[in-house]
Amino acid sequence: MKMKFVFPFIVMLLTGFTACFSPTITHQVYPETQVKGDTLVHFKSTTVKPKQINDSLIYYWTKFGKVNTTKGHYGGRLLQDEYIEMVGNLIIKSGFFKEGLKAGKWKTWEGKNLRCIYNWKNGVLDGDYTLFDEQGNIIEKGSYRNGMKKDEE
Repeated sequence: MKMKFVFPFIVMLLTGFTACFSPTITHQVYPETQVKGDTLVHFKSTTVKPKQINDSLIYYWTKFGKVNTTKGHYGGRLLQDEYIEMVGNLIIKSGFFKEGLKAGKWKTWEGKNLRCIYNWKNGVLDGDYTLFDEQGNIIEKGSYRNGMKKDEE
């Protein structure tokens, strides 16, 4: 009779005990470079799997060293962390990815001139944006909230 209660207790004790000493699993991040004509793309990819896939979002991923985009799914390692596109020694685009989705501040240049800054959160435009003309003057400022442009205030 006592054995019915002792055996499950021993199993739980051993399982919990080994879980305490098992190594933490970390996901590898892979630095990569893609050549697209005269453009170099420097990025990182990861083995991290998102908790949930959103059918309406654009995912950025890599397979065989090529950056791909698909809506609502992915077929390789997701882009993660810093992303930079360069022509020669000039940066033409920079930003960040988190689990294959655009995140944080993204900037685009034409030549040496900064043309736009957008903020992203979980693959959706969210936050302030600024557009610049060829001379670097601000031509438009505004903000987005959950992908929707906020009315001018």
